[in-house]
Amino acid sequence: MSKKNDVPPEWQARAEAFRARLAESGSSISDWARRNNVSYTACVHALRGTSPCKRGEGHRAAVLMGLKDGVALPADDRAAV
Repeated sequence: MSKKNDVPPEWQARAEAFRARLAESGSSISDWARRNNVSYTACVHALRGTSPCKRGEGHRAAVLMGLKDGVALPADDRAAV
């Protein structure tokens, strides 16, 4: 997923659904990122599809946003794995 054209349609649909949920709640991406202890940049790259989100903070952001299935460990527990 290095370019927007490479983003699978289901990823795009999930990203749009996430953006819609933010809009409904009157929240911004940066607000959501702070509440979930994820960097704003990781969130934006995940939503745009410019990051593969296979590990680390990008993976955690994508899972928490509902863009992909998987396990998102709390930020404090990631070092233990």
